[in-house]
Parts: sequence; C-alpha cells; structure tokens
Amino acid sequence: MPLRTAALALLLAGCTGGLVQMDTASVDRRCGNGLWGESFASVDELECGLGPDGPVMCHWTLAFGVGTYEWSYSDVGDHGTVTCDGTTLVGTSSGGAVRHGTFQRSTGRVVWEGVPYVGAD
Repeated sequence: MPLRTAALALLLAGCTGGLVQMDTASVDRRCGNGLWGESFASVDELECGLGPDGPVMCHWTLAFGVGTYEWSYSDVGDHGTVTCDGTTLVGTSSGGAVRHGTFQRSTGRVVWEGVPYVGAD
C-alpha cells in the first residue's frame, strides 16, 4: 500500500475506531487504464552519462505503480509518489522534489519533466 494511502487508512482508523481498507481501484479510475503498472521509454535517446569518448546516449525510462513512479534519467535514478487529475500528473520524489507531467490515455504518451515518453516494449 503506498505511503499516502497507508497514512490515510491509519488516520481513518483513528477516527472510526477500526482499520479502514482503502480501495486502490478508485485511484486507477482517476488516472485511467494504461498508466499504473506500465513502463515508458523516452522517445529520443538522451545523455546517460559520460564514456571514455564523451557523452553516452540511451532512452530514459519511467515506470508507474499505483500512486508511485520510478524514473531513470541520465545516470540518475529517482522515485516517489504520483497523483493525477485528468491528464495532469504531479509527483513528489523521495527527496521532496516536485515533478510534473501529463498522460494522454488515447495515445499512451507521457510527458514527464518536459520529456516525451512512449510505452516500453
């Protein structure tokens, strides 16, 4: 259970005197099918670090769990929680940085921090 969902369940349990089971399917409906549990790759190859002959290029990756994300960009990895409202995604990294994106269900494309991604095979 994502941390935010678990915290809400504990808060509700304190108010009602019992543990309340959260419905993660309602989170799925808010974002729509095609995002949770899916992985994406950047449309273009981008810099992934430096090799002996200069910059090395690769596709950056982005994966979503229910209410979570994992993002590998350049030679950095980032993860945290994510919410959505319609097509707008707002993430918060484990370090507290705010991330922004959009998800177009009809095309299966994500734009995350200005970089376009498509479904990874």
